[in-house]
Amino acid sequence: ASFTFRKNKRFREWANMTAFLDTKLNDEIIDILGFLTFEMVSKITEMALCIKRDLDKAASAAPGAADPPKRQHGGNTSEGISLFSGPPTARTPLEVQHVQEAFRRLQRTPQPIRNFKGGLTRTRMSLI
Repeated sequence: ASFTFRKNKRFREWANMTAFLDTKLNDEIIDILGFLTFEMVSKITEMALCIKRDLDKAASAAPGAADPPKRQHGGNTSEGISLFSGPPTARTPLEVQHVQEAFRRLQRTPQPIRNFKGGLTRTRMSLI
């Protein structure tokens, strides 16, 4: 599970690490960066899919909400499914707000219990 397997050169160009470092990175460092990038992207994607599913459920449960359009099967077999028919329901892709909300939720860190009285706390962005 890595972004660098057989694509080492493309990953180096995409990461643009030469803008930040004066030395050339060896292959082990590129592999580690590729693995961490894969893990971060997969976490954000999984969270975005959960958010999209929750929003779709909330929209369909709302009173007066229109049903999402369903795709019709193209084949006329006994079961209604043929080799060239599309999926039984149409799915919408992830949108930008789903990914942004997933990133926001993954950046939240649980506050320690000793700060229950309120007040300002210093926060920072974490790398998921």
